This record gives sequence, structure tokens and C-alpha cells, in this order.
Amino acid sequence: MDGVLRAITGIKFSFLDLHSNARRVIKFHQLLFRNPPIVVISVPERGPREEYADVSAAVRGLADEFKLKVLVDGSPNSIPPDTLSTERQVLISVNEMSKDQIESIADFNELITFMRENKISDGVWEVLGGNPAKYVSVDMIYKSVIMTNAPKDIIVEEIKKHIYSVLLSTLTSIILNCSANTKNIIEMFRERNITRIAKSELSANGVSLDYPNKVFREATYRDDCYIEPASSAVSLIISNHSKNKFDINNLHETLFTPKVDAK
Repeated sequence: MDGVLRAITGIKFSFLDLHSNARRVIKFHQLLFRNPPIVVISVPERGPREEYADVSAAVRGLADEFKLKVLVDGSPNSIPPDTLSTERQVLISVNEMSKDQIESIADFNELITFMRENKISDGVWEVLGGNPAKYVSVDMIYKSVIMTNAPKDIIVEEIKKHIYSVLLSTLTSIILNCSANTKNIIEMFRERNITRIAKSELSANGVSLDYPNKVFREATYRDDCYIEPASSAVSLIISNHSKNKFDINNLHETLFTPKVDAK
């Protein structure tokens, strides 16, 4: 809370009256712009044994005492659950883009054209999904290799290697490294061959999603809350029952095997 007030006032010295100066700045902002300042608090991801960042009390103090509008930028892995259940909050979920939306991003035009021409765009999409940040890494690889005047097949192989590394690291660092509770939910998904399950159904079976969790996330569909894989790579690995490096090799090969149309 003090960090926010220092950012608003520019005060760095502890002997100055921070709260009084903050109220003065906020008052003048309100007079000039007819609205209080908007504060954005970015909450970092927490590790498996780390506590949640103490955000709730700070947000309440900033909103109640200083009449600020507070935006908390974070994921369910980082935001304390009580921040999402105050009955005063507005929750804005940032959904992933569709394939068409990703491929319409101007910065990716050259990359997308290259991948389409070399018939690897579908395989890359299957693994990366609608997160544009993940395409930035592929675009950087493409541009760095193309600067060496490498032939097309070398560029294709470098992109495929990156996709393989995404799959393998997702398996080893996320899926195999998750809690026993999450492993049970993974098996439930595999046994029932599903892509999402209602949170209420999990609760009815005495199961709840533990956080931090990089395997699953909560999502809302038709006013109901569901549990679904946290990324396209996770979804692929679970649905294909990939459990080791050999399985990942087979999955990767399948993704980039040309499809033969049945006649």
C-alpha cells in the first residue's frame, strides 16, 4: 500500500507524511480529471511453497481510505482467493485468441506465410494455441535463422525443435512436477477423455483444484465454472496420454506428419 502511495506522490523519504501528501495529490487529480487515479498492481507468480502476496488488505485500504480505482493484474496462481470473493470486485478474464486472430497479427505475417507454405502452421498452433506471446519466441527463431541465409528445411527444423522443447518442458516441468491431487485430476481427464469438467462436479467427488497450478485453470462457460488444461500443450499431452520422452517424440512426429485426405 505504501509502495502505491509513494508512486502517486513521488515521495522517497520516510520522514515526510506520505498519507497526507497522497490525499492531496489524489484530491487535485479528482478536481482536474473528474476521476480518481487508476492504480495497477501487478502480482507475480508464486512458487509451490510460497504464500500468496498480501494484496487483499492493500486493495481494500486503497479503495476505502483513498477512494482509488485499483486494478490487480495476475493469475489465479498469484491472486489470493479472498480478493476474488469480496462481492465488490469486477473480474475481467483475458481469453486466448483464435487461430484466425493469431494469424492476422501484422508482426507475424512473414512467419505465418512461411509456416503455411511449409505445412507446419497447424502443428505449431496445436502446441502454442492462442497465446500471442508464445508466437513471439517462434518469430524470433525464424528471423534469427533466416538472417543466416539458411535454406528453408533448416528453418523448418529449428521451428520444429522449438515446438518439441515446449512439449517436453511442459511434460517434465509442469505435468510430472505437479501435486498428487493434480495428478488425480489428470487421470480423471484421461479416463473420461474430456477437455473440461465442471468445478461443481469435481467438488461433488470431493476434489478441488489446488493452487498454484500450472496444469489446470478455472474458466467460465455459459455462467458455469469449469476446470480445463492451462495451455494447449498441456491439453495435447493429457489427451494423447503422453507420459514420457518416448511419447513426446511420437506426439511431435504426429503433429508434423502431413495429413492424407481419404478418398
